[in-house]
Amino acid sequence: YATTTLLVRRSPPAPRDGWDPEAERLPSPPYSPGRPSGPARVLVIHTTENAIGPGVARAVATYFARPSTPASAHYVVGPDALFQCVSDFDRAWHVGAPANAYTVGVEQVGLARYTAAEWAAPMASAMLDRVVALLARLCRRHGIPAVLLSPEDVRAGRAGIATHAAIGRGVGGTSHWDPGPHYPLDAVV
Repeated sequence: YATTTLLVRRSPPAPRDGWDPEAERLPSPPYSPGRPSGPARVLVIHTTENAIGPGVARAVATYFARPSTPASAHYVVGPDALFQCVSDFDRAWHVGAPANAYTVGVEQVGLARYTAAEWAAPMASAMLDRVVALLARLCRRHGIPAVLLSPEDVRAGRAGIATHAAIGRGVGGTSHWDPGPHYPLDAVV
């Protein structure tokens, strides 16, 4: 996987509209405008609960683009593509009302039940490289430290990167357990 070398690479200037110039836009209607409680301070790692494969990220982003879909995420990442569905300056509906206010949601194609070997497969590695690059860009752009947050850190209001499971255990609003126990957090954060 890509590691610290991606963290020090220079990013383009922060976009003024909250849309990442390196992501394909596929806007999602379900979101809440603005961030009344202040800028995002936590990046949340999710899995889409779809098998990793070409075209899956587009299918998930297209699902989020339907007006009838009751959820959204800021980003959807696959081995072959990166999509942005909600501006970083707005609240996607990805972790439950309390945490949506201060988080940016990064959905990646994959299953929480994957084994370590499945996360190390070539397509998963390609996707994780995209995830690392995106997280590094977002950390720099929003001044978020590239540190992994525990549920206690989330509860204490610290800034950093959290799993969907840590958000649920830290502040509630969700019972999800993604990205799963075998997800390579040490290689991503």
